[in-house]
Amino acid sequence: MGICPDETGWSFFLPGLPIQGRGETFELARDALVASMRAYARAWTGPQNSLVDLIALSCDENLYDWLTQRLVSVAMKKSPLVAR
Repeated sequence: MGICPDETGWSFFLPGLPIQGRGETFELARDALVASMRAYARAWTGPQNSLVDLIALSCDENLYDWLTQRLVSVAMKKSPLVAR
């Protein structure tokens, strides 16, 4: 997952997928990302896909939790304070 803070807000994206969210606050960007995820899942016409299944079977709160876990994982990998 990519996260880009800038002067006017936040942008989230899932690399390699047409899923992104932008907002003036972290929460608004997160909400926009979840809306984009839902649109992606609704439009999916390919074979079974675990991400599409996750989106379809999750409420917004579950997706927020999943995204938060992904964010923490990304941050931990990039943090200079984490022993490798």
